[in-house]
Amino acid sequence: MQADRKLSPLFRLALKSGAVEAIALHIHRGESLNGRDSAGLTPLMIAAIHNQQDSCTKLLALGADASLLSAGGKTAVELARDHGHLTLATLLLPRGAPNSDGPHTAEIGNVLLSNGSSSPPAIGGTHLLPLQHCSAEGLQMASVDTTLAQSAEIHPLEFTDDLSGWTADANVSVPVHDADCVMAAEGVQRRISEHRRISDDADWSAIDFELPEARAAQLSPRIEDLAAVEGLIASGLRDGYVTDDNLQQALEKDFGFEIERVRVVMEGLLDDLGILLETVGTPLPQVSLSANNEELIEVLHVLHDRLAEPTGPEHMYFTEARKYDLIKREDEERLGRQMDSTLGQLTRALASLPERDWLLYFAQTGEGGGVAIHELEDGDEMAEGGESLEAASEEKGADSVEGDFRSYVQLVRSGAPENGRDRAVPRPAPVDLKRMLDAASRLDDVAADLVNSSIAGYERARDRLVTANLRLAISLAHKYRYSGLPLADLIQEANIGLMRAAERFDFRRGFKFSTYATWWIRQGMSRSVQDTSRTIRVPVHQGEKIYQVSRVQRELEYGRAGEVRPEEIANHLSLSLRQVEQIIRADIRVISIEECGPDLEPFTPDPFSIVDLQCDPLQRACDRSLATAIERLLAGIDKRGRQVIVARFGFDGAGGRTLDEVGQQFGVTRERIRQIEAKTLRKLNHPSRADVLAPYAPMARTGTEPQEEE
Repeated sequence: MQADRKLSPLFRLALKSGAVEAIALHIHRGESLNGRDSAGLTPLMIAAIHNQQDSCTKLLALGADASLLSAGGKTAVELARDHGHLTLATLLLPRGAPNSDGPHTAEIGNVLLSNGSSSPPAIGGTHLLPLQHCSAEGLQMASVDTTLAQSAEIHPLEFTDDLSGWTADANVSVPVHDADCVMAAEGVQRRISEHRRISDDADWSAIDFELPEARAAQLSPRIEDLAAVEGLIASGLRDGYVTDDNLQQALEKDFGFEIERVRVVMEGLLDDLGILLETVGTPLPQVSLSANNEELIEVLHVLHDRLAEPTGPEHMYFTEARKYDLIKREDEERLGRQMDSTLGQLTRALASLPERDWLLYFAQTGEGGGVAIHELEDGDEMAEGGESLEAASEEKGADSVEGDFRSYVQLVRSGAPENGRDRAVPRPAPVDLKRMLDAASRLDDVAADLVNSSIAGYERARDRLVTANLRLAISLAHKYRYSGLPLADLIQEANIGLMRAAERFDFRRGFKFSTYATWWIRQGMSRSVQDTSRTIRVPVHQGEKIYQVSRVQRELEYGRAGEVRPEEIANHLSLSLRQVEQIIRADIRVISIEECGPDLEPFTPDPFSIVDLQCDPLQRACDRSLATAIERLLAGIDKRGRQVIVARFGFDGAGGRTLDEVGQQFGVTRERIRQIEAKTLRKLNHPSRADVLAPYAPMARTGTEPQEEE
């Protein structure tokens, strides 16, 4: 059951405006269904006061309690009646509850049937005239003189061929490709890139000095100057969406043209309010608002606070990622063919190398220097909705070249045909590409230029796929915000998965790249969460089971007061009770000692009451010295007596044992062990040996001698 707590400003605004999707999003993020605002109203009461029937229906479906009382002692039904929302009040009534506002429908029907006539009844001897079904607007329209429409003449618009001075472009013929010119230009560019300037300036590398940190200018506009943004938010709350052009125009009007960071913050605010951002659509008209609109002023205060925060690396990255345009499916196919084409060109260049140069390229590589198309990691399981992709990857042996890029080049070098347009070329690993670029400098100019241009073309096509889907990686990373990892780390893992997807993408499978990359992005983030989110790492398969048990436990706890028993979880997951108990024990949450205490973390002890189980350094040093002295004393007695004393007093670390246990260990009787022990202790009590242990007598602990059973 959720604990009642104060409602956030954005949640209250979503309740008042009736944004059902935003309400569900806030509740999913942790807002309380039965929380209270500063006036003591619950979310259901706020929606009922503002006559938001859809919001009330959604809240009731999620489990909101309609019987709670406000600060004035009224329920949501009574508040709706007080504000004149009788239909909504009827909706909020529990099933079977009588409505005291008027007669029931059955009673009205009985009155009409008892009259027995279709004419209006007489009241007090006065007959009522029958009601004519018409509206005031219809009467007004009926009185309009129709002669104006009959006398109106329609004049068609005249169309002329005047193009205001525009002339058609002349057909320009494409020049013939000059390979020699291209090779010469690439050679010049390569020599320019390889040039290194020789500097004779003084070496300042040994000088250590610090420069002051440059603080970025913070945006803190006055709320009174955000008229365009205020109208945009009002239009979005009214219609549920805003267009990209409307957002751009409003930000340019209120903030000027340096709006990259403002746009990121504004899009996050619109997402919190449940307002969609459409790339195309009908421009929304500006809404004239009064200056005392408390709801919008509250949103503008939230925007002002977010803009006042310092710019972080996430905002800079978001701004940079939005500069890349999305690509269509046809462009993905074009980039895929470009990757195959450039790799085919690279394959032919490497296959035609002399044996000496071939060994120069691949002498350091092992059997597997690259990644084949659709190669999946061992142990990775397909996530939600990805069975078809997993089935496609299982066809690797039939539809793709076995082995890596090196094996493929060796096959072509030995005379095997290249992959045609219906089969993908295996992708080389990044380490192989780097090795090829390093070794290209020792080849002749023609071969080196061909290798460099092929690798550059492949990397351009691959990077274009990656940059066009950076926003997809960011969007998926936001869904893992509550997994225990910072958002920046999640985005990094998502980008790594995106790059791996670009290296393995094959458009011939029939999937869009975004569909294919989604699994790799989720797999990368899930693996990172399992590996790094816990202080005590658990195996990946165990982490998945912990997640399943936690999810079922939350579902069973919803709407009930008692705790969920392990037997119920085992029945839902088809697991044994022992397995569920092991999974629950493995789900250990580690809390820092700085975060302990009832005020910071409930059900944790006060950090000052936690006793360190380790002794202080002086005590530990004394214990080691005592252990060394005992070892020296025991070394001076016979082997049999030494073994009995060590076993009886637990000097071997296994704890003290009884006479019976020691006798079973050595295969003798209990009495014989007692005799050996007594004889050995008499030897140790000799003054020559007892004086060695005399300095340690003050620190001796009581109760260390093993006790015998009666």
